[in-house]
Amino acid sequence: MGMQKAARNLFDALRSHRVSTRWKAHIKDPLIQATTQALLDLGPEASSSEITAILPEVNQSRGQVRHILKELAQKRQADWVLKVIWALQDRGIRLNVRDYTMGISVCARSKLWQHALSLFAAIPVEQAKPDLICYNAAINACQTGGLWQYTLTLFQAIKEATLKPDVFCYNAAIGACKKGSEWEQAFVFFENMSSYSMQPDIVSYNTTISALEKGGQWQQALNLFEAMPKSSVQPSVITYNATMSACVNVEVWQKGLELFALMFGRNVLPDVISFSTAISACEKAGWWQQALHLFAALSNFSVQMDVVSYNATISACEKGWQWQKAFFLFHAMGGASFRADAITFSATISAFEKGGQWQGALRLLEAMPRATIDPGVFAYSASISACAAGSKWLEALELFQQMQLSSLRPHVVTYSATMSACEKAGEWQSALLLLEAMRRVDIPPGVTAYSAGISACEKGTQWQRAVFLLTEVMPQAHVLPNVVAYNAGISACQTCNHWAYALQLLYDMRCAHGVQPDVISLNGCLGACALAVQWQQCLALLGSMSAQDIEPDVTSYNSTISACLKGGKWQPARYRFLQSLARNQPQVRENVLASGIIYTTQS
Repeated sequence: MGMQKAARNLFDALRSHRVSTRWKAHIKDPLIQATTQALLDLGPEASSSEITAILPEVNQSRGQVRHILKELAQKRQADWVLKVIWALQDRGIRLNVRDYTMGISVCARSKLWQHALSLFAAIPVEQAKPDLICYNAAINACQTGGLWQYTLTLFQAIKEATLKPDVFCYNAAIGACKKGSEWEQAFVFFENMSSYSMQPDIVSYNTTISALEKGGQWQQALNLFEAMPKSSVQPSVITYNATMSACVNVEVWQKGLELFALMFGRNVLPDVISFSTAISACEKAGWWQQALHLFAALSNFSVQMDVVSYNATISACEKGWQWQKAFFLFHAMGGASFRADAITFSATISAFEKGGQWQGALRLLEAMPRATIDPGVFAYSASISACAAGSKWLEALELFQQMQLSSLRPHVVTYSATMSACEKAGEWQSALLLLEAMRRVDIPPGVTAYSAGISACEKGTQWQRAVFLLTEVMPQAHVLPNVVAYNAGISACQTCNHWAYALQLLYDMRCAHGVQPDVISLNGCLGACALAVQWQQCLALLGSMSAQDIEPDVTSYNSTISACLKGGKWQPARYRFLQSLARNQPQVRENVLASGIIYTTQS
């Protein structure tokens, strides 16, 4: 109680002595802090009477009470903001709308939107009718919480109260819709401003474009951006950043880079977000060199690099198969006193995977817990893919099991990568078990997963299972096979010397599913026919390649010539040999001459 008495004495002294306004302003902060601390010292179970005993006389010191409420809000003591207001109400103090508005505002600014809206709902309308400022404070709280539906309710209440919403009100409403991922409603609010002859300001444009960006509506965002000069509103760096992101996020990277270049012509200084977005655009375009140039240019514009800019550049190097450069940037982050996050680790692991550095990928994955970062699904999936690329199927399966033990739910990419690792090792049983596990956990296998399963069966000489997956299971699952899946099935038939099935699959892919064969498809069938000495089929297949705009390669000619030689048909073999020479296939010549059969190049 000593602190309570001291605080009360300070306020009594301030009221009883005649002092200058300047002196009061100078000493009011310590008094407010002392009273605030005295309130907090009461503890969470403080009664209404205990609270009001500490507060100054409200009718004489209403401004000081407001400062106390503000101090409580700044300390993120929203519960106490409400307790003080409830205590004043219990004491019969008639609060005005300004008091409630101040409480709502400080809670909203502290991101305590639940408390703000609770206070708004408790306003006794017969005593303090909300005005437009009070409604704006409540809508601003909705913006903090993303409560776009409640914003609509408040707008209706404003109209019923015969109040006219102002630009601040609309901006807060658009912000609430943006946070609630309701770009359509945000755009409606923006358009309604013009309907009420209200001029949108830069905040209106920026918030609406950001809402469109979150909704993937790049064209509408760009249209709004281009309409700004007609409304005499000049785009700011925030406007450019939001519009660039809207374009880059949906792969319209060219427009993003055009906007970045436009900033320099309009004398708008780009910030780190501008550069990071432009680097991401380069990543989407596969321009890792340009991404590095932009990253290096940050210092030329006195723009401080951040984790996002590092991550964007590492991702660009990853997409460009530049694992050394990605790893260099990863290490450079530590030297620049930046702390790598989950995105940094995952992008670098993926770069290692593309560079065939499975050991490096595993080392980074193991380092994540030491950096107090929980490896996510993407990091595990990239590491499993790295193991698959390095033919380390046991390590891939071990990582897959670690994911499940850590309560992470593998997604379709994780399963597909693990199956690919099993496929490369010929572990067809494990691959098929994983395929079945996907169906059990309600993860529909995609064409990549089925293709890995078919390839695993091919490696394990299980051609019947491969054909069954391709022709029975995939159609039943409504998954359309692509050229990779068909090639895997044809290869399985070739491996087990079933040329007729291989030709049937080639026919099905073209006629039944409209999938265009490639040189691998034809070579698989040629190889199957060559093994069975079906030289006529080989000649027909080789002849059909040019009609399908498929260029025969050394494997195509070798298989056809081999089939003809084994069938005793040296003249067709000689013709194809000469044809291959005309197409500059020197390896065919070496293979034929190595067979011990001498051909003359004379007709």
